[in-house]
Amino acid sequence: TTAGSKDGEDPVAKTIRSKIETLADEKEVYELPITWTLLELEIRQACSKQGKAYISFGECVALARETGLMSKEEEIKSVLLYHHLLGVLIYFEEVPGLCEYVIVDHQWWFDKLSGIITSTFQRSSLDQHAAHKLKYQGLLSKELLQHIRWQDEIKEEFFLSLLVHMRIIAPVLTEVEEYFIPFIL
Repeated sequence: TTAGSKDGEDPVAKTIRSKIETLADEKEVYELPITWTLLELEIRQACSKQGKAYISFGECVALARETGLMSKEEEIKSVLLYHHLLGVLIYFEEVPGLCEYVIVDHQWWFDKLSGIITSTFQRSSLDQHAAHKLKYQGLLSKELLQHIRWQDEIKEEFFLSLLVHMRIIAPVLTEVEEYFIPFIL
């Protein structure tokens, strides 16, 4: 209904509702194998037991085979990509370096991203020139990045690849390895 209207339903809202109902009726329904959902739950449970927010692709394959859910790597990749598209997991099959891990906790990923920024400003022992370049030019040097405590076995190269892939940072062609982070400016 139109806000404050006593005349009934808004004709625009009625038209939109009708279009949505028509599209919903026309949409094909796909049956999803229950094993796809079960594998996603097994992955989450394994991460929870290990106290980790991610799992390696190899561990996913082993888990799928151990539980008898599936054995083919291609099907396992399809499951991960499906759940990635739903926003349940983070998995990039086609990106070198990123296909090695599956992230199940989005908050962990965001914490890592914010950690890149906050930890560089909080440490007084950092190279002041590099910290100044980050703060005022948005340039993150490889040396500055090495001061961040990742506290995980995932390498910084994974995060750099993920940040570049998501277009959060961009490599800069200079004598030293640097990355441009526009959202700092």
